[in-house]
Amino acid sequence: MMPQRFPAAVVSDWGKLEISDIPAFPLGPYDAVCRIEACSICAGTDTHLIAGTFPRAWCAKPPFVLGHESAGRVVAVGPEVRNFKPGQLVVRPGWVPEGFAYQGIGSSWGGFSTWGIVRDTPDRWWRNSLPVPDMPARDATLFVTWRDTLSCLMQLGAKPGQRIAVFGTGGNGLSFTRFARLIGADVVIVGNPARFDRATRLGAMACADYRGEKVAQVVKDAFGGVGADIVIEAAGSASRLPQMLECLAEGGKLFLFGIPGDLQYPANLFHGPSHYSVVKKTADEWQSHEQVLTYYRNGQIKPDDFCDGELPLDRITDGFTAIRRKEAIKLTIRMH
Repeated sequence: MMPQRFPAAVVSDWGKLEISDIPAFPLGPYDAVCRIEACSICAGTDTHLIAGTFPRAWCAKPPFVLGHESAGRVVAVGPEVRNFKPGQLVVRPGWVPEGFAYQGIGSSWGGFSTWGIVRDTPDRWWRNSLPVPDMPARDATLFVTWRDTLSCLMQLGAKPGQRIAVFGTGGNGLSFTRFARLIGADVVIVGNPARFDRATRLGAMACADYRGEKVAQVVKDAFGGVGADIVIEAAGSASRLPQMLECLAEGGKLFLFGIPGDLQYPANLFHGPSHYSVVKKTADEWQSHEQVLTYYRNGQIKPDDFCDGELPLDRITDGFTAIRRKEAIKLTIRMH
């Protein structure tokens, strides 16, 4: 079972992340206790949560335990648990008490805790917490981003021969690029030139600097003079929406992945073609779990392409500094 107290990365105030001991919380009959082995830093969600700029009203207020790209080992199960067994490696365990708070501490997924749970219930919160075969814990944490992006491509009906433009060269943008190419689409990525070598290695046929004045022209030239069937916003910023609209082919789809749905953004809709659609994310990670696992087992997705290293828990702030400075795309924190 869980120790009575154990270390976790806690946002103690807006802009302040520290390692603190947190308490074990009462367990329910559907809870499987996990020793969390690793959790990767999400450059978007985690940094916004620390800063207090994540817009969703349901997110915890300080103090709260951070982290959602986690992996851990099941050590004990409650009497009603049927789908988890001791010894299994699972994705997305976290310090998640009932009501998402306990003894004055909240949980924003709670993956940067040394101990946590997965819950064997069918509600949406827990459907993405699934077992994986034995593998390095770092690799298992990457399943969160991999499944998220591939499920979205499945939602969009991506298929061989389509033209897909991806805006963003972070972990999500690179994952979209890789999976779109594995599906058989032609991919152009728009983002930071420092990451173009990696994007090309993952399958991008061309790259465009997001700061350039003729992004749409670069994209269309790469596609033989026509626009993209699908443009994916994976940068987490609405400032490039005019460029994205200009990249669309007639009848194309603009997919909103990185920008939160509860904010409003000014955009001139006439920047796009005469007919196009805007698609919001409805996909869930679990939908692509088995396909991601197949790609991983076949060596078609390589963890070193998506993660730049590992750090111990007591250096987590160094990891966030490197992410903010764009010295790394993703870093994994070893929790023990």
